[in-house]
Amino acid sequence: PPQHGKKGKKDKKSKGSKGGSGKPSGPVPIYKSEVIKKTLNPQWKEFQLDVALCGGFDNTLEITCYDYDDDATHDFIGKITTTLRELSMDGAQLPFINPEKKGNIGYRNSGVLHLVKKTPVSQQDPQPPLAYALNFSATKLDKKRHLRKI
Repeated sequence: PPQHGKKGKKDKKSKGSKGGSGKPSGPVPIYKSEVIKKTLNPQWKEFQLDVALCGGFDNTLEITCYDYDDDATHDFIGKITTTLRELSMDGAQLPFINPEKKGNIGYRNSGVLHLVKKTPVSQQDPQPPLAYALNFSATKLDKKRHLRKI
């Protein structure tokens, strides 16, 4: 069974990766956040995301979120498939979707990722920026209370 933090709250971590270049190896990891313990509404530390590392503004990015467990049996909460352009839009709110729960009665998403702050990072102020410093939070991460399909 999953290990939960104090008071039934979960410990969250997220990972970002970019879509592969047509190779069967799958997404390439580009960032892994710190673990935020005992909350369903984590606020992650600001991090820098390089535009070139993401494959440009319109390459597919996948963000996955897990309920972190000390015994390494991390539970998959959901994923977001997006682009850097969409991810860095002011006010971005992107839902985490768990494909195994999609279609279950009452299921809309497994939580929402919110862009808190976006700061262009550049050496000579080129247009567009070479990187962004991004800060995200999430709300209402999955409590596993959704009914199964009928």
